[in-house]
Amino acid sequence: MKTAFLSDVHGNWLALQAVMAEIAAQGCERVYCLGDVFGYLPDGEKCLESLGRLGAELLLGNHEAMLLGVLSVDPARGAVYRLPGREALPAAVRRTLGGCRPWRECVSPAGKRLLLVHGSPWDPLQGYVYPDQEPVGWEELDYDYVFMGHTHHAFVNRQRRPCQVGVGSCGLPRDIGDQACFAVYDDRIDRVDLVRVPLDVATIRATYADVHPSVLACFARRRGNTEQKGKIGH
Repeated sequence: MKTAFLSDVHGNWLALQAVMAEIAAQGCERVYCLGDVFGYLPDGEKCLESLGRLGAELLLGNHEAMLLGVLSVDPARGAVYRLPGREALPAAVRRTLGGCRPWRECVSPAGKRLLLVHGSPWDPLQGYVYPDQEPVGWEELDYDYVFMGHTHHAFVNRQRRPCQVGVGSCGLPRDIGDQACFAVYDDRIDRVDLVRVPLDVATIRATYADVHPSVLACFARRRGNTEQKGKIGH
């Protein structure tokens, strides 16, 4: 069975449609979204609805935690995050998000143990694991794979157990700005791969022209691992 792991949609409905089409093309039977459906771009509710129709299983991201009042919103970031007020959310959306957690454990049909987190194994909601970080403490984790979002940087580190997978960002990539990314795990061959999906950046820029300029700047093509850390928050 193939399972898709996506994260950090951030209200980019156009990017999500492209990723969902590729998930179908890959033949994935199960889909997990590792959080941050909302924030930065305005179509969070549409994205949540699309993920629901897809049957995706949702984790809580830090942006959903801010929406629900679990985390406070930095006033300096308010104009960038563009999160609606909690009272503006439909009751059904609040119920859906309120039932999510930032982490999940599961076992593949082949018996592999998977940990899914929005952030890191030690801080599932807000922790960061970047591709160039030293793998300290991982050997203590009793999993075969750890799938993570939050950084918007995609990577697979197979050098140690557990295998570390940063699934990248569906809606606001910060490593290759014009390519969305998600991960596919095929338990039949015990393999994980990153899948890049080209984005129509011109249409995204035109459709979301009123978002913060620093957000639109993320779609400019570039490569690298950590040069964008801390630029506009997560």
